[in-house]
Amino acid sequence: MDPHRVFFEDLSQRWDGMQSSDHLERLRVLLEPYAGQLGRSDAILDLGTGTGAMLPVLRLYAPASRLVAVDLANGMLQRARARG
Repeated sequence: MDPHRVFFEDLSQRWDGMQSSDHLERLRVLLEPYAGQLGRSDAILDLGTGTGAMLPVLRLYAPASRLVAVDLANGMLQRARARG
């Protein structure tokens, strides 16, 4: 297996716990300038989604858009799927 994939598979169960408590708010602020563009999108592709931390923020700014999340590590994708 690819060493990068192994690395992120190993991190998948503890990744969210390694993030700062204001992580979600920081992502919201990061995407805020693009809220209008995101809201007009039919679909949004989140490459390297990890555990899907950005998915709730994308849903906030683009409630009607189809969200597609892609990641190298299956463990990360499973956590992202559980997040929404």
